[in-house]
This record gives sequence, C-alpha cells and structure tokens, in this order.
Amino acid sequence: LTSSPHPAKGLPVQASVGFPGVSCFCEMPRCAPDWYNPELNQTTCPYGQTLLGDITVPYVWYEGYPGLSEVSVVIFVGYSIVPFAVVALGVVHFLRAAVGRPWGARVWERGTVLQPDDGWRLRNMQEAVKGLGFCIMAFLTKWLMAFPLAWLYDANGDQRWVFFGAQRPAKSCVTTCGMPNGQSLWAYGLLTYFFMELCFRLNLPLLIQRRTYTKEMATLLAVRAIPTRTFVIQIMTLFFFLVPVPMSRIILSDASPEQAIFGIVAGIILAVLYHSLYMCLFKDSTPTDQSLAVRLRRCLALLAMYLESSIAMCFFCHRQHNAGHGQNPGTELGNPLCDSQDQEAQSVYLLPQVDPMFVETDHRIQVQQVAPRREGQRTAWHCCQCLAGFRGFFEFIFINSAAAVAEMNARVASAEQHADAVEAERQQEMNFICSRASVVTACLEKLQAAIGSGEVIRLEKAVNETHSQLRAMQHETLGGRAQGILPQLNDIVAKKQDECEKVMSEWKRSLDSLKARVKQVLEAPETTDVGTVRARKLNSDAESVFRCMMAAIKIGIDLPKSAPATVKDAKTVLMNWQSVFTCTPGQRKLIEAIISNVMTAEGGGGESTIPFRDRYGDLTFTELCFCLQTVQKSDSKSFIREGMKLVKTKYPKDLQATLEYLNTLVFLLDYTEKEDIDTAKRLFRDSNADTPEFLKKMIERLCGNAAMPGQYVENEAFLQSSDLAVAKEDPKRILDQITHRGASNKLLATFRDIFVILAGEQHKQYGVLMAPHHTQAIALLIFREFLQGLLQGFPDLGNTKALIARVATGEGKSMLIAAQAAFVALSKDKGGLGKRVHVVGTDERLVSRDFKAFEQVLFQKMGIKAMCLCRDSKGADAQTWRDVWEYDVVYCLPHHLSLLYTQEVTSGGSKLDNFKDCVLLIDEVDALVIDRSPTDMVIDNHQSLSEYAMEVGIALHLQNGKLEDLAPKRGQQQFDEKQRVYKIVQQKWKQAKEIKRAVEAGKPTDFLPSTDVDDAGWIAKDPKSGLPDKSKQSTQLEILRFAHRLRIAEPDVVRRTFPMKWFEPLFVMSKPLVFGRYCCILGFSGTLGNDEEKQFLQDAYKCTFLDVPEFLRTCQVETGEAFHTAEWTTPCLARTESVNVKKEDFPQQAIEVLPDERAQLKRVRQLAFRARRHVPVLVIAGSSEQAKDVVEELREEAQRSGSMEEWDVVRDLSFTQWERSKMDYKDNLFLATQRVGLQAADPWRITVTDASGGRGTDYKIYDAEADKLGGLLLIVMKIPLSSREWTQYQGRTARQDRRGQMCAVLCAQDYMEHGRALPDGAYVRETWVAPTVGEAEAVVKNVTDFGTKMSREALQESRRELVAGWSAHEVCELACKRREGLPRESADFLRWIKDYRYEKLDEMAVEAQKFMGAVKIPASTVPKEYVNNYTPEARPDQGRGVVFALDVSRSMNDPVEKGAKKTRLQICKDRAERLLTNDVDDEDVVGVLLFASKLSWVVDSILVEEGREAIRQTMQQAARSGWDIIGGTKMRDAIVECHKKLDQINVMKKWQASRNILIVLTDGGDGNSSTTADALAAKLGSFRGTLVLITVGLSSQESVEFEAHLQKWQAALGGRARHFKADWKEDDLDKAFEKVRDILDEGVAGLDLSAS
Repeated sequence: LTSSPHPAKGLPVQASVGFPGVSCFCEMPRCAPDWYNPELNQTTCPYGQTLLGDITVPYVWYEGYPGLSEVSVVIFVGYSIVPFAVVALGVVHFLRAAVGRPWGARVWERGTVLQPDDGWRLRNMQEAVKGLGFCIMAFLTKWLMAFPLAWLYDANGDQRWVFFGAQRPAKSCVTTCGMPNGQSLWAYGLLTYFFMELCFRLNLPLLIQRRTYTKEMATLLAVRAIPTRTFVIQIMTLFFFLVPVPMSRIILSDASPEQAIFGIVAGIILAVLYHSLYMCLFKDSTPTDQSLAVRLRRCLALLAMYLESSIAMCFFCHRQHNAGHGQNPGTELGNPLCDSQDQEAQSVYLLPQVDPMFVETDHRIQVQQVAPRREGQRTAWHCCQCLAGFRGFFEFIFINSAAAVAEMNARVASAEQHADAVEAERQQEMNFICSRASVVTACLEKLQAAIGSGEVIRLEKAVNETHSQLRAMQHETLGGRAQGILPQLNDIVAKKQDECEKVMSEWKRSLDSLKARVKQVLEAPETTDVGTVRARKLNSDAESVFRCMMAAIKIGIDLPKSAPATVKDAKTVLMNWQSVFTCTPGQRKLIEAIISNVMTAEGGGGESTIPFRDRYGDLTFTELCFCLQTVQKSDSKSFIREGMKLVKTKYPKDLQATLEYLNTLVFLLDYTEKEDIDTAKRLFRDSNADTPEFLKKMIERLCGNAAMPGQYVENEAFLQSSDLAVAKEDPKRILDQITHRGASNKLLATFRDIFVILAGEQHKQYGVLMAPHHTQAIALLIFREFLQGLLQGFPDLGNTKALIARVATGEGKSMLIAAQAAFVALSKDKGGLGKRVHVVGTDERLVSRDFKAFEQVLFQKMGIKAMCLCRDSKGADAQTWRDVWEYDVVYCLPHHLSLLYTQEVTSGGSKLDNFKDCVLLIDEVDALVIDRSPTDMVIDNHQSLSEYAMEVGIALHLQNGKLEDLAPKRGQQQFDEKQRVYKIVQQKWKQAKEIKRAVEAGKPTDFLPSTDVDDAGWIAKDPKSGLPDKSKQSTQLEILRFAHRLRIAEPDVVRRTFPMKWFEPLFVMSKPLVFGRYCCILGFSGTLGNDEEKQFLQDAYKCTFLDVPEFLRTCQVETGEAFHTAEWTTPCLARTESVNVKKEDFPQQAIEVLPDERAQLKRVRQLAFRARRHVPVLVIAGSSEQAKDVVEELREEAQRSGSMEEWDVVRDLSFTQWERSKMDYKDNLFLATQRVGLQAADPWRITVTDASGGRGTDYKIYDAEADKLGGLLLIVMKIPLSSREWTQYQGRTARQDRRGQMCAVLCAQDYMEHGRALPDGAYVRETWVAPTVGEAEAVVKNVTDFGTKMSREALQESRRELVAGWSAHEVCELACKRREGLPRESADFLRWIKDYRYEKLDEMAVEAQKFMGAVKIPASTVPKEYVNNYTPEARPDQGRGVVFALDVSRSMNDPVEKGAKKTRLQICKDRAERLLTNDVDDEDVVGVLLFASKLSWVVDSILVEEGREAIRQTMQQAARSGWDIIGGTKMRDAIVECHKKLDQINVMKKWQASRNILIVLTDGGDGNSSTTADALAAKLGSFRGTLVLITVGLSSQESVEFEAHLQKWQAALGGRARHFKADWKEDDLDKAFEKVRDILDEGVAGLDLSAS
C-alpha cells in the first residue's frame, strides 16, 4: 500500500493497488460522520468498533442500539462478513485450480465439471474467473457510484446532501460513504448471478434439445445439467446466507434502508448484465479455442469494456455539468486517458474555472458551496486517473507495457502540481466573489428598506446610491477572470432597481394628485351659501381629499414622512369639514382627535413596527363619517373621556368598531342604573307562567313570589345599588370591591368569577365597567340549576333533557353562551361541572366572531382549552379533528357535529362515550332544528367515480366526440355505478345550463351565483330563507362549479388543481339521536316559533322552554318606557309635536293590499319618498329579485326629482349587493339610517333589502327628532308566513331605547300561490286597507296562521324523516361495528340508502339485512309515539314503460347513402339498441316491436335492471336472423299494439301512465294497417304517455299526409306528441335520436345527494 497527500485537504489518502503513483479509493471527508473531526483530534467512534470491510461492532449497552445482545451482534456481524467470505472462497478456488489440484475445485461441490482429463484445469479456472470477475465489477461499480458520480450529479454544488456517496446513519462508526451499500450490492449481486447460473443449468437439457446451445458450448461455458433437488438445495442455501445481509447492515446502523435498497437494485442489475454478456461472449466459441491465455484475455477484456464505458459515462456527465454552469459545451478535448494531448489542456478540462451559483434569499446574496464543489472536481480527477491505472494494470499483465505505466505516473504528477496553482486562484476568486456579493446584498437591503418605509425621498436616494455602486463595480474584473460573475450580480440588482423605479413613479403620481386636489380645495373661493349647500360642499371636498389620501396610502406611501406639508393642508380641509357637525366642546375635541389620528396614524399603543399602510386597513370615508356621527350623538361624559383615551391608542382601521362598541357599553351602563331587580323577577315569573312545574319551582326559588322575595336579592347581585353611584367615575374601585365580595356573594359563585374576568377585560380595553343585567344573571342561574338537577337525576325533571331559552336580539346572547360554556367546562374543584362543551351555531361568520371574542378574554384566563372548527379560525385541520376531544370548549357548525360523530362511528366507536360526558349548547335553535331536516345524509367523495364523472364532464364541455367512448361497457369494472354516473352527469349538465340561463334572466333557482373563491362561482340556496347555505353539497352544485371552472381555465389545469367530486352516501345521521347522546342540551333562540313548532321540539328533543325578558323592560325611566316595539303607522300615531310634519307625509293605513306588483311598487315609492323627509326608511322586499326592481324604481324617482345622486339617496342592502361588493354593502349599512347631508333639515336615505336584511342586521338610529316622529319607518312588501320571521322583521326597527314604526304594502298575487291567506276583500278590490291596529294584527295573524298550517304539514314531514332517519342511523351505526365495516361499495347498500325512507320499518330492516351479512338487526329504538303514527314517504314514480316500434319493411334494407356499406335498418338498429341500453333507467321496463306487413315482439317487457344485457343480445340475435325484410308497413297497427303493451305494464307495475314513452320510427307511408288515422286518434285519447314519431326520408306527398294525420293525433294526446324529421344521413339520424335521448333524460332517476 502506498500513501500520498490529498491535494485539497492535506490528509493521507489510502491506495489499495500496488501500482506506483496511482491514488484512488480515497477517504472522502464529505461523507465523514458527525463525530469524526481530525482537527479536534476526535477520531474515536463513541458507538462501537470498526472491523475490516466497513463493519461496525456496536456497544450493546449504548442507548442508540436498543434490543441488541452479544449473540445478536455476533449474528449480524457474521452476516455482514458473508459477501467477503464468498469472495475469499472464489480466490481459493482460483488458486487451487491454477496449481493443478483437482480436489481444490470441490469448494463449489455440485454443479461443476470435475472430469479428470486435460480440460479440468481450464474449466475450473474459467468458472473461478467468472466469479472473481463479477466480484471485481461489483466492487468497482460501488466505488464509481460512491465517488465520482457523487460530484457529477450534485448539480447545485451542495455537498451536504447527495444521492450517490451519501453519509451513513448517525450511529455508524464507518467514515466512508454509504450510497450504495457495498455488502447489499455484493450479496444480492452474487445471489442473482448464482440464481441465473443455476437456472441455466437446470434448463440446459431443454436448451440443448432446442439447439440453443450444444454440448461443446456447455463444456466451454463450464456448466453441466443439475437435477431439481440440487437446484432447490443450492437456492435455499444461497438465500439463507445472502438474503439477510442488507438487514444486518441496517440493524448495525452501517446503512440506511435507502442505501441498502439501492445496493440491492444495483447488484441485481449488474448481475443480470454480467451474466448475459458472458453467455453471449462464449456462445459462438469453438472447442479448439482452449488456450488458457485466450480464455482469460476474453474474460478480462469484458471487464475492460465495462470500465471503458464507465469512464465514458463519467466524462459525459462531466461535460454536461460544465455546460450547465457556464462552460463551453463545444470544447473538443477528447479522452484525456487515451489521447495524446498536452497536460495543460487536460488539467483545464478536469479543473474548470470557478462558476459559483448565486441565490437571492430575503434580499440577500448567498454564494452556495463553491469550495466543496472544487474539491469534488479534484476528487473526480483522481477517480479518472485511478480508472486509467486499472486499465494500465491489465495491459501490464498481458502486454507488459511499461510505457503506459510511466505515462500514468507523469500525468498524475503534472496534474497535482497544476492543482495547487488552480487552488490558489480559486481562493482569490472566492474572496472577490464574496466581497462583491456583500455589496449587492447591502444594495438590495437598502432598496427594500426604502420601499418598506414609504418615504419617496428615501427611495429615490437609495436608487441613486445603488446606481453609483454598480458603476464602480463594473471596472473590477480581477484580471478578466470575473467577467462572467459581475453580470449575474448586476442582473439581480437591476431587477430590484426596475421595481423600485416603478414604485417611485407611482408614488410621485399619487402624491401629485393628492397635492393638486388639496390645493384646488384650499384655493377655491369660499361659498357665500350657508346651511345645506355649504355643508354639502365641505363634505364633497373632504371626501375627495380623503379618497386621494387613501389611494396614496394603499400603494405604500407614508404620507406624514413623504409629504408633511400636504398632510397638514389635507388636515385643514377635514377640520373645516368637521365644523358642520353640531356638537359640544367635548365632542368637538374628540372629533378633532379622531381626524388627527386618521391623518397621522400615530395610535396603536406604540406598535410602530406595523407598516403605515396596514394601520388603515379598508377604512372608507363612510366609516370616518360614522365615527364622527357616533361622537355627535353621544353626549355622555364617560364616552368622551374614554373615547379620548382610546383614540390615542388605536389605529384608524379600529376606530369605527371601537367607538361603536364603547357607545354600546356606555348605553348599557346608563340603563344599568335604571334597572329594577323586582321588575326583573316579576317579568320572569309572568313570562314563564305556562312552563312545566319543575321550571316554575326553579324560577320561584330565585325570583320569589308574593309570599317570599326569593334567593336573588340586592346583596346577591353582581352590581349593587351602592356601586352604581361611582360606577362611571371610578369603575376600577368598584371592580376591586366586587372581586373581594366573594364571601358574601354565594349565589352567583362561579358566575361571579366569570363576570369579574369579563368586566376586568372590558375595563382594561375601554375604561368602562360592564356588568351583567339582572335578566342575564337570573337566566344563567336557572341554567345552572337545570344542569345540576339533570346530572343528579332529580325526578321532578321527568324525561326532560333540554332547556331552550328565548333571548331577544341585542340581549347579550353570545355572552350568555360563553359564560355557560365556561361554567360547564370548569373543573368541579373550581366550582364548575367538569364537562366538555360543544357550542353549535348556524352562521359560520357569527360562530367565528363569538369564539374570537371570548377565547382570550375568558377561556384562556380561566384555563379552559377552547377551539373553533370554522374555516377562518385556527386549528380546523385534520390534526384538529383527531384532537377535538382534548379541548374543553369547541365552537362549530352543525355539519361539524355530523362529521365528528360519523368519524367516531366509522373508526370503531371507541370515543362515542365522550358524547355522554358532553353538554351541547345550540345558538339559534329555530334555524338549526326547525328550519332544517332532522336527518343528515353524510356523504363522501368517491375517488374513482369522481375521476370518471370528471372525464364525462370534460367531454360534455369540449364537445369533442369522446362522450360515447366514455360510455361504460358491460363487463367493465364498476359497470353499474359508472352507468348511473354517466346518465346523471349528462342530465345534471343540461340542468346546469338551464340554471345558468335562469339566473342570468333573473329567475329564481335553488342555487345562487357567488364571487367567493371557495364557492367556485355557485352556492346552494336555503329553500326557506332564500339565503346561501354553505353547508349543503349536491351533485348538481358540484357540476355547476365544475362547469364554471372549465369556462375560466383549461381542462388539464382544472383536472389537476380543482378536480370534480362525486358524492356517494356514507352515513345516515339522525340529529335527535345524536343530540340525545349528549348529557344535556341548552338552546338559545331569538324566537321560539308557533305552537306546532314548539310541540315538535318537545317531542323530538325532550325539551322545555324559558322566556328571558328584555333588559330594557326592567328599567324605570321618567319619560315612560325604555323598551319599545314597532308600532303600526295609523292616523292615531301622534306626530303633532313638530309643526313641519304634514299628515300625508306618513302612511295613514297600517296595511294596504294592491292587485298587482306594478301598483305595489308605485305605492311603495310614494310612501318612501314622502316619509324620508322626516325619518329614515327601510323597505323589505319579498325576494332578491323584487328588491332589485324596487331599487330601480326608487332611483328613477330620485333621478326625476334631481335633488342628489340617485345611488346615494337609495341604498341597496340585498343579498345580491352583498355578493356583488361586500365593501359597498358595508358602506350602505353604515349610511342606511343617515341623512343625505349633514344638516338637520336634510332628508333621510331610503334603504332596500330582502329577507337577508330582515334578520340579524342592526339598523342604528340616534337622531332625537326622528325618534320623536316615530323612528325608523319599516315598509314590508310581503308579510312572511312564519311568525318567527315576522318577529325578526319587526326587530329591525325600535332597537335599543328608540321608537320604531311600520306599515305593509302587499300584493294580492303573492298570497294566492298556497291559498287565500288574506281577507276575501283583498282579492276583489282595487285597493284594500287595514286602517287600525286591530285589523292589521288580524291580517298578520291570518297570514301566520296560514303559515302555521303549512308548518304543520312541513313538521309532519319532519316527523316522518325523524323516524326513518333514526332507524337508518341505527343500521349504519351497527354496520360500522362489523368487522367488514360500512359496506360503501355494496350495490345493496346504495339501493337501501336511496330508498330507506320509502319503506316501513320492518321492510327497511329486511332490506338492510342483505348487506349486513350475519349481523342481526335488532328492533329500532325510535320513540313509540312516533312509530305508531309513522307512514313512509310515498315512493316517487321512478319507473316507466319505454316501447320502441321499428319499421323493418323492404325499403329499410337499402343502403343508408350511396356507396355506404351499412343499410338503413342496421343504422336504426344500432341507434335503437344504444338508446334502450344506455339511456333508460334501471327501474324502466322496455319493449321492442318490429313492424312491416306483420307485427313481431323482439323484446317483450324486460325490466332494465334485470335484463340490460338480454335486451342487447336479443336485438343482436334478431339482426343476425335477418328480421322481416318484406314489403308493406303497418305503422298505425304497431302504435295500437304498443299502446296495449304499455297499458299492461301500467297494470303490472302500478305506475302512472303519464311517464310512459312510445317511440316509433318509419321511412314511408302506412298502406297496410287495418287501423285508420281517425280510429288511431280515437284510441290515443286514452293514452296518457308521450308519443315520439321519427320519420326518415319521407317524400313531399308522404310528408303532407303524415302532417295531416299528426295534427289529429296531437289533438287527441293533448299536445303530448313529438315529431322529428330526418334524412337518410347518419348525422341527421344522430340529431333525431339525440332529441329522443333528451326526452328520456327528463325522466332519469338518479341519486342526487344533498347533505351537510
């Protein structure tokens, strides 16, 4: 062995070949393990010892090798040595054969030629050479992969991770590279080689018999045939010793699984190639070539060929690598190992110039791994030299070429000398590169910082300085060697400079625009007008300046720093504008502070790190106006004092919400002083007089009665009367007193702690004390007593499990839910119940809002883990679903509960008991339980069917003729499922086009267009409210969305990024059953509905009801009542306090009924424009479409009046407007209750909304004069049938302590659809009125009673769904518990889940048993009171009779066209067969009648589901038999015969005859029928189906006669006859059959799943 210094590292390099001057098999520092560091003298492995052959003997006590013992270590080390042992045996075999001792050849035992003749030596040496040759090739392959290719494939220059030559696992003591693993390569290579050799020997007799090989060739190949027993023994032996080798390497941590696997693959491939080449080499040899030298030369020549190809591959990869890094790929340098080129050229080729890679990360330039890459180049150079040494070695043995050896030595010495010089140059280049990269990094950081600052001057200065630095760098080229480097750096900076210059140009334009506008406003002459005109001008000027400011801010300009003078002038404009607000000095000071904050954005509590642009958010001029008007209307000293503090700490984007909330807190605190505890208790008793006895006792214990005061008294309240005196002036002291009042305040207990936390947080943020009302405290105490009684099993509760409370809008329902959730979730030692809580709401936005409002201020402070599953909240991912039971409080939507329960059931049900230990809190019970079905179909995306449906949809979109190719073929996998999908997709695709056209035409549909990206253009509509329902999914909705995506993107893009979903049923979930799993249910709702709906809730959920009185009803004020409800506008409504009010300015009739919509619109316009002179007006239209018409009508009137812009006078708050622009919707909501101008004499705006704005929208009005005149006027254009919705409508006016008024202008036509809900006179008079309150209430009661009747029918349907869904849920849950799980792919399951609601309970169980197998279905646990009255839903008419009558007369045997091979009959037969097998439903019954001069039934009443293939075979067999090719046509007789057949089908199946379809195809006149045209018309009078006639190729005379007869038949059928004409052309026939297919598709029955 020889040693030579490594040229790059200076470390000793071990050489394993005794050839002078050749350095190879080098130790590679890049693969050294982490513990190996020679510079720190750390060369001892801490994990074990190393044996020869790169084998680690681990310390069994080391913690990194768990489970290893001394015995196992010996076994695994032994297996690691096996490949070396096999190679050693091969060497022994070679030596024994070479010295002429035949007994040495017995090392291989069987399968070897051991004949004692002169040829034994050659044959055994040849066999030994084969084995040794393979071992050498395997060794070199491992070395080539691990050494030179590691650099060549490292295209990024990153030496820390490479594929070949990778580092070994962390616990290995080996310092060499581990990719691929050598032992694995040798072991599986030898195993594969011997396996192929033994297979060859086993099949040798067969090969000789087939003359593939001769016996002489077998002798030359040193093989002979072996028996099967020998083959099995040797294979098993090889497997025993060689197969476990890779596993031993992995266990000893000397190889990773990837390294071992790659070694296995490489060994197998190498063995296959070597064995194949060797067999081909000797296959054509002759027995006379027996010279030992010739045989050995051939073997070694094969090895030399392999090495030469490896060298060529190295240089090819090297050349490609240089070409990818800036080198000249066209340089012709040849092979440096063979060509006689000068050493300099070879060295330049092997060690090219530096080509660093620059990466820009976070505006910094990084030079990636230049030095290690150069080291890789030197390593590759040594590898190539080493390969040359091997070739020289072979030539030395057989050619004895000393010249080759000398040449190799000279090359190595010269290259090493040149490498030192190149290394020095490289270091100089690297220093130059790093210094210039740091300069560029500084430039980029400077430019980015200038952009982030928002300062125009700073950005301009940074751009100029960067230009100067780059110009200086252009003259530094390092003697020309850096010419290729600087352009790369310049390009990076140039791109950033271009970006900065564009930004700077945009900033300057925006600033110029702002300066010009401010200058124009300030230099404009002052108007001499006063009052309204002046106020409008100031408002217009302020708005235009503000918009210019926001435009500049949104593009990133920091206005105070970039244009301080302009900001000062703009502030002057806004200050002039605020002077029009009439207010007190304190209010004026607060308004000026708000304007100053908006101009400088210096609030935010000192968080100056927030970019200037982000401090404004989406602030609009409307929000600024609303802020100032809020201050103007709030004259409370507390509001002014705390408002001044808040303005200094808030950014402009938060001002509006902060001031509005502060105003609400101050309002509530003002009325808290007026709250009377005795009135609150009395209202609780009176409002709940009809409740069950146990609830009355709870209320009496708390609220008392005439004989006792009750537990809730003055000293038990959270805020006592002694606190109120100083609550406004010193809220912190009061809060401290309450905190230390725990010993005396025992009733509230835990709730007191909750209130203290909430009040402390509100005081911290707003400086105001927030205290719970008496009504809220009493309600929470009742909930607590109910929960404790239910958990302790009080007998008084009976079977009651739920308590539903009516809490009016604005009464703090969100706080009640959060406080109750905290009480339940707190552990028992802290005063809680220690239960989990699920809070369920129906509105995703509101659920998310409530969670964010209380998560940090309440739950976190009390140590409660809370989460929200809504999309815009954190944690709603897959991991969260797995961890949901680890949280104490979970806010979610209804479908989240469905999915959670389904997930637990389908995953084994191990966590179902968690529901029993959980309390369910429901927000808006009416919307969740009453308005929605009690049963949810939980659906899932079926992957394979989704892909198929997507391809069908793409074919329908492209119209490229591939649709028919996608039709499922009998015998295909999932034929039945795909056939159903194929039909439904086509049907729904056509309906999607119709829906799109209907929406564009303004017609109502079950779907709404959406601009939300997540909705993909469409969203489902709730059928009752008309609002979007994000939880609903269906096949039709998915196809609508998929078609929308295909219109805006290429199919390949849509297929890859937004694949279509095909939903299949997964689980039937019953809400009453699942909700019943919870230990208790507490519900909250603004309205409880009518008696029928309450009864349904009591029956389904075992609940009782609690009425929580309104807070303002408990307050005592001097001016009368603080609580108001909407009053009807009648003549008796006193408005005489103002002399400027005329009687006709307000509606004089409570309700007016007009005959049509045109008259209704006209009357609404008159009332709205008269009333807007004095009060704001809100019009609630009956639908979004009607709201659009009302807006247009009112804006036309505003335009005619010419007072102001019509869009400002009439504001749109419909759902359509919300979809169109949410920003405009927000502005409209702010302005809805504002005057058009800023003066008290200015008229009010008119707002138009639909049902979406009639519920949950807060219309605030603070004007005292408008309040005196009755407040906000509500004009209702359609009284809803639901009493709950009517209550919500009334709640839009008379909010807080303000008055409200309403009237109704109805259209009689709106109440004729479901019957006459209005009085009879409303339908016969031109204008019918209800002038008094009593008459108006009677009309409302009549309408809502009609709705109650309809609700009774809907609830009856809900009861039916409850029973069916409950039973189906039990079956699905039982199926999930089977070993096989839920049978999702079963056809019986799909059919059952589609039809379960149409069957009786016992029939449902029988059908379910078909897919349940051996699992018996127990009796259902549905409550008996439901089962006794249960009747299943009527099954829809899905089946129909389809009969096809085909003309087979002689003329049908003519060619379809001249020169065509197909006849007319063949064409029609093919179309008819396809129609009756692909375009009918499984429930249909079909028949085929052939007619000519006689009639013949080919297919006689076959049910498609049972005989689809039989239909196809029957028609094909009839076609092969020739059919009836004779003259004559009996078309009319055929129609009569088909009519009879369809009547028989109707009697047999009990179907409605109107669904039957009779299709007739003929090509000529009818001259042989016994039935005349008039007689046929008479018989068709009893036919209730559809007659489809296809006439092909009729002459003009035949057409005239046929049309005359058709008119009679059409009249007899009542218009149910369809006639399609066609010529004898395939395209024309296809169009006719396509129209017939459309008729069939109208009745296709499919499973269109809709579920949460």
